[in-house]
Amino acid sequence: MFDSAAFRNFATDLVVIAGAYPDAKTARAAAKPLARAKVDAYAKGCTPRGEAPRPLAQPPQREPSKPAAVEPAAKMFAQIPLGCWGWSGKRATALCTTGWSTWVTGTHWWINVLGRAEDDWDAIELDSLDRAPFEKDERRPSAATRRALERFFTTGGVGIIGAPTATLAPNEVAHLWSPRMTVRWERKLDEYVDHPLGPWNAWKDRVLVRCASGAEHELFSDTGSGDGVVSVFVVPERTHVIVQMQKDRAEEGEYGPIVNAALVGAGSGCPITTGID
Repeated sequence: MFDSAAFRNFATDLVVIAGAYPDAKTARAAAKPLARAKVDAYAKGCTPRGEAPRPLAQPPQREPSKPAAVEPAAKMFAQIPLGCWGWSGKRATALCTTGWSTWVTGTHWWINVLGRAEDDWDAIELDSLDRAPFEKDERRPSAATRRALERFFTTGGVGIIGAPTATLAPNEVAHLWSPRMTVRWERKLDEYVDHPLGPWNAWKDRVLVRCASGAEHELFSDTGSGDGVVSVFVVPERTHVIVQMQKDRAEEGEYGPIVNAALVGAGSGCPITTGID
């Protein structure tokens, strides 16, 4: 509409249109189409400071999101970590331990191979189904699991993932550049549980990704008590983003971690691989 630059404050939904108008009369005339469209608008002079504003078609240059470091595995784990801990750029696959361990639902952990390129790279069920939560040998690899992991580390080129690119608290958003996408943790109160032994809030949580095309997809959801964290990892090749959510149940009769994970491709269609629920 105008030979100008526009900037939007998404917190206030305020749009500023800046242009080099010769006088106040011309500037007011430029704002009239907005008034006719029943959009609150006014013209106000401003003092130029620093670099001239650029149009939205030419956004300010953003630094690429810092990728997570991936280091060679020095030795086999004594206990398998929770969440996403391995990445193979060679095969474009992530290794993530997902599942749950609570007093009510029992203990069940899998090592999911997300984005697996071969049929035999399937989920590994850890030998912990019949163990009570929090036993000290929980998530210790069996002999068969150990052999499978050693194959991942040797022929599969799997390395150990370092600190995440970003971490999210409820209702926060991670804006990623290179690859361009956003990850959002949406939390709403599902119900307030008034229990005789102590009340708690049950939360309805959803983790969503918005791809460069603008399409938004739900990665995983959970309804229940507990705080937690969403971790986002940009892989070194910048071809994928790994997302994980860990919540810690905290209610009468049910305590312990619940972990979900997903691998999101940066290519066309934003392909997504999620772990076993």
